Amino acid sequence: MPEMATKRKGFARLIDYFDRRAQARYAAEIKGDVLSSTPQKLFSNHYLGPNHPASNGGVFGLLLGGKLTPDHEKQKQRESMRSVMAEQEQAIRDQQALQMSNLGLVLQGMGLTPEQQRSYIEQYESAYELQLQQY
Repeated sequence: MPEMATKRKGFARLIDYFDRRAQARYAAEIKGDVLSSTPQKLFSNHYLGPNHPASNGGVFGLLLGGKLTPDHEKQKQRESMRSVMAEQEQAIRDQQALQMSNLGLVLQGMGLTPEQQRSYIEQYESAYELQLQQY
């Protein structure tokens, strides 16, 4: 009989572990949900936690304890930042193209010589390049 009680206790611990693991995964996936905001019992070992980099990086993450495993949240932030920067750069390019066409019309209307027009356009293009380098 003591052997049966030991098996039940081990089985109960295993069920508890899988339940906590599922709760931790759910809480990580669905942030701000009422169900995931319950107080959680921490895992005794970071290798057991489903959201720790050591358990998400395969063998490499397991061997190094998650030290060099990429963080998916940081990757998402970097990708978001890159897309914002690309949008800003495209807006600058669009603005520059529009202003170049307007500048050509204004310079022609002023009656400047072609050399003077080129000089103004070169000044504008150098200012544009400086603006792009800042991004």
